[in-house]
Amino acid sequence: MLRNVLANYLNKVKEREFDVPLSLLLPSMGFYDVHYTHGNVEFGRDFIAKHCDNGVETQYSFQSKAGSIDQSAWRSDIQPQLLEAVLNSLDHPSFDPALPHQLVFVSTGNLSGNAAAGFRKLNAKIEGQYRETPIIFWGANNLIDFLLDSGLTTVHPGSASGFAEYAQFFVLYSRALEGTLTDREIEDYSRLWIDVEVEPLRRLLWCSIESEVLSQQCLERGRLYESIYIHLARLRVLVWLSYQYWASNTRHRRMLMSLFSDGLQRLRGLCTRYVDAFRAVWMEHRDLIRSVSTSMLLTEYPVHCSRLLDVTGLLYFATEAEADRQKLAGFVVDFADREPGARHPIGDRYAVSVVLAVLVLLDQGHVDEVRALVRRLTVWVCDRYQNGIGLGGLEADEKEETQTILGEVFDIFELSNHRSSFLASVLIDLSAFLGDAQFYRAVVNDIKACNIVCEYWQPRDTEGVCRVEAEDVLSYPALGYRDDLSSFYAFDVAEHMGDECGTFAFIDAFGTGAAVALMLLLRDRYFPKLWPELARNYVQAGAMSSRD
Repeated sequence: MLRNVLANYLNKVKEREFDVPLSLLLPSMGFYDVHYTHGNVEFGRDFIAKHCDNGVETQYSFQSKAGSIDQSAWRSDIQPQLLEAVLNSLDHPSFDPALPHQLVFVSTGNLSGNAAAGFRKLNAKIEGQYRETPIIFWGANNLIDFLLDSGLTTVHPGSASGFAEYAQFFVLYSRALEGTLTDREIEDYSRLWIDVEVEPLRRLLWCSIESEVLSQQCLERGRLYESIYIHLARLRVLVWLSYQYWASNTRHRRMLMSLFSDGLQRLRGLCTRYVDAFRAVWMEHRDLIRSVSTSMLLTEYPVHCSRLLDVTGLLYFATEAEADRQKLAGFVVDFADREPGARHPIGDRYAVSVVLAVLVLLDQGHVDEVRALVRRLTVWVCDRYQNGIGLGGLEADEKEETQTILGEVFDIFELSNHRSSFLASVLIDLSAFLGDAQFYRAVVNDIKACNIVCEYWQPRDTEGVCRVEAEDVLSYPALGYRDDLSSFYAFDVAEHMGDECGTFAFIDAFGTGAAVALMLLLRDRYFPKLWPELARNYVQAGAMSSRD
């Protein structure tokens, strides 16, 4: 069954999308000193690596192409590149021209028609005329064998629990094929990628292939948000590995940083597609309900609004071009002002959406708009707890969120009135970061007047930072916020701030973008001491009047 899944994946994968899986497959096959060399001066090589063949160290080069190769592609594109790679050396510090050289042509498809005959003729010419080693061809069937032999079928132990874990992937795959896979299911399953005991390189290959396969199916069915979530889960594995002894090795650490950079670039592309597609439809009416042609349930509307804020925030912090950032922030201003759903999240799960929206706006100087947004959100939360039975908690599923928000309207739901709110903690902490003491006091007073209990989860600088239920993540079931703000930088608005970590090893390795990825994946943390770095322009502009 896994062979069929891999065959379907390779048949549809695009060329550069296979770079990361191939870069992880090679070390699993015993290759070392692996380097990605695709570019303007590659001389027909996408990767180089070394391998000991029968005790002889050999310099390998790899040319990788997606899909099957026909005669036209072979003659015009492939054959000249392969011949160039055979005849020319490469100016790269890890390419050793003194070693025996072996070129491998990798295709996620096969050589079709006369391309196969052309490959044989080229090898005969290389061996007879140029006295060089013939090229090796790896097609789809070879790659499937390599992937299976390198551990994808042996990751899980041959026990009842191991078979259950193995089966979970096919359940997820079937859900992806149906177009019904959810973000909650993705995060829950992806915990296996860090929980199962497996050697690091095999772990990376395993999560890379599974994430690519699942993402590919989601994209085919227009489930862009779920595809983004899959890649967030994949980045979580890199964060987790950055805390392992394996990452103390300089070469391994460099590999993790390179994989994270590639993963962030992939996310940037997916987020751009999501935002551009949404904005193209929404801008016509500036009304989500009118813009979407399919029917939308009452509680789906605010969820879609929160997701748009998620993806726009992630794209903003993954983008370096200032003009693009300004455009994204302007879109958030317009969207949050016009769409009530952006100001009415239906549960604590969407609290981090608010955090990212506010940080984006502050970083671009939209202070008044932030004040208005936080005020409206505070009114919404207070109304829900004062006049209703609250909002769904972090662990609430879609059914519980719906029942909670409609509980006081329909007496068919048997739900108790609860007072805890993670979203309320977000709003108070954001008002403190805003630096307006009077505004902060108003937000705190309103939330306290409604007897809302603010809760918080605090990760430490350990591997628990990337786990939802880690033992070293501290729980604050009832924060006691101060009535008055002295300074956000005093970190004394409530007890959680004083103990909050201001630096993390994974931030040192991957940057603050990794924190944004964890916020969106895990949903229960928002790293308030990192906000000055994320909204650096706001801080540097001196807008936080109570900083000193």
